[in-house]
Amino acid sequence: MVHKSNAVDNCSVSPASMNRLWLFTFWYFRIYYPLTDIYSFSVMFYDHILIAIQSDIHREGICSIIRNHYPDCTIQSISKCSEIVDLFSKYPQALCLFSTSLIEVQIGSLLEELDEINRHKRTVLMVPATNSEKIEQALRAGINGLFTQHCSSEELLKILSEVSSDKNSYSRIVSELMMKNYRKKQYQRPESERPITKRESEVLSLIVKGFTSAEIAKKLFISPRTVETHRCNLMRKLKLKNTAALVRFALQEKNIGTS
Repeated sequence: MVHKSNAVDNCSVSPASMNRLWLFTFWYFRIYYPLTDIYSFSVMFYDHILIAIQSDIHREGICSIIRNHYPDCTIQSISKCSEIVDLFSKYPQALCLFSTSLIEVQIGSLLEELDEINRHKRTVLMVPATNSEKIEQALRAGINGLFTQHCSSEELLKILSEVSSDKNSYSRIVSELMMKNYRKKQYQRPESERPITKRESEVLSLIVKGFTSAEIAKKLFISPRTVETHRCNLMRKLKLKNTAALVRFALQEKNIGTS
């Protein structure tokens, strides 16, 4: 005769306990995973958006994306630059989304006009994917969000949501273009204007202490040739002719670690 275990009976849960478990689970996820996370961007979003884009395809496409995800959002779209300020003066709390192709003046001038109406305005700009100059102008002017016409609907909604919650947000392509342009500018800077790197500072500190290139290489776990490269780069950047001048410079400068 086989003895039947009563483990299942011992582990049975009463209906009241199950209800308490469900209630605990609901409030746990409600507190630690608020609705803004569960339902993506459905909470932090403007109730009113002004869209000023010249291209019918882009303008209607963006309007459609927003309406599909936020049917209660009021959207007003225009296709003329002259209407932007007038419309914003009627709805100063609305989020403004426009494109560079529509703007007949400098982006900075337009934002200044909008700022006179509401200095806490939130603005998003659609820019050409390859026009880094327009992106720089927009950033200097204080635009809150940037995206290109190649932006996905999910990325656009994310940008609008973050701008709605008082954050700055940029699409992936815009971010990559900004970084690429920054690196290009750094590379084009005269070598004498480029800052001394951390490694160069370490090499200089050891040179001042009298270590040879071979000894520095062992201490920093690099090759002697690399040490010489750092030495040459330092002299070029600092416009010095020899190691002795390099040492004198290091002893005079407080920002060079010689301890």
